[in-house]
Amino acid sequence: ASRPASDPSIGTDRKLETSNTVFDTKLIAPLGEAHIATFGAQWWEAKLEDGLLPENHRQRMWSVFGEDEWQLTGSLTATLGLRHDRHDAFGGQTSPRAYLVWNATEAWTVKGGVSRGFRAPRLEQLIDGVSGIGGQGTSISIGNPNLKPEISTSRELALLFDGGRGLSGSATVFHNRIKDKIGSGGDCAVNFISSCAANPAATYSINNDEARTWGLEVSTRVPLATGWDLSLNYTWTDSEIIQQGEKNGQLSDTAKHMANAQLRWQASEKTSLWLRGEYRGKSRRFNGDPKNFTGNTQLEYEALGDLKAYTLFSLGGSHRISEALTLNASVLNLLDKDFREFKRWTNLAGDEVWGSAYFKTSAAIKGMSPAGRTYWISANMSF
Repeated sequence: ASRPASDPSIGTDRKLETSNTVFDTKLIAPLGEAHIATFGAQWWEAKLEDGLLPENHRQRMWSVFGEDEWQLTGSLTATLGLRHDRHDAFGGQTSPRAYLVWNATEAWTVKGGVSRGFRAPRLEQLIDGVSGIGGQGTSISIGNPNLKPEISTSRELALLFDGGRGLSGSATVFHNRIKDKIGSGGDCAVNFISSCAANPAATYSINNDEARTWGLEVSTRVPLATGWDLSLNYTWTDSEIIQQGEKNGQLSDTAKHMANAQLRWQASEKTSLWLRGEYRGKSRRFNGDPKNFTGNTQLEYEALGDLKAYTLFSLGGSHRISEALTLNASVLNLLDKDFREFKRWTNLAGDEVWGSAYFKTSAAIKGMSPAGRTYWISANMSF
């Protein structure tokens, strides 16, 4: 979606402030010899003040949860939990959880479980009107006040190995089923909603009837020599969307292949260094099957295609100055990978729009653009 270059609002000051206030509390207490109980609560408030909007927006949610870790035998543990979320816009949702851990031997452990989850739309996704601006003020994003929260059911089964002396590994299979999955797919040129009055050429988030993801994650840590170790991780993920009982392509921004490797050197008792490489494979730009795309979604996909794969390297380390103080420093995107690869396409209104090869440019508030070379320094103090 775009605005003409002559629009007088382009280049003017815009106040944009977001805040999230979270209060967490948790109590862990043993109950007899075989049970460890956990009780907790959370209160969360999100606020958005945007000069583009006629009024400020706010969301609140509180949650309570309880969990019991039950030692059934010397090698078998069950965890049973229950969580209740209450959202000021969507009401309440209760989510159960059940998990089993079997320590088959000193080296081998089997884990498995199932859990229910609740996720409300982000505040800006629900705005009835403009939710963000990108492209140096030329690309307008809108919200969808008709969105519903996601309800998910997740299952996993894992096998873990600990060979001692730093050698370990794991393999996990997982399956997630998500009702009312939130994602891209709404197009004002095809399905006009109230927010489209702010920009009739915009796209917006919608609820898909159901989405499923499944895959395999494997990881290992291998000691190479005294003070040196190598960690490897690979995840394969597949997905599908179900609309009105029929399969309709894959989820957007869900890479089928992801991998990372980290080499760590414990230079001394106080100093360690690490070098990490990360790979993210290509992924769908939009939810759904490309042959079913319409309107501006179709035009953008034909011009830009799927999101491109990329590889990043990072370097970092830490030094313990004293028993209480540790300094950490890192350089992320060490080789300064340039993500400023854009192509131009023309929307249904006849306006020229720039789109990125690596991220969806419509998510202006969320901020999907990977950063260039970034320097971090921090200090940890313990008491």
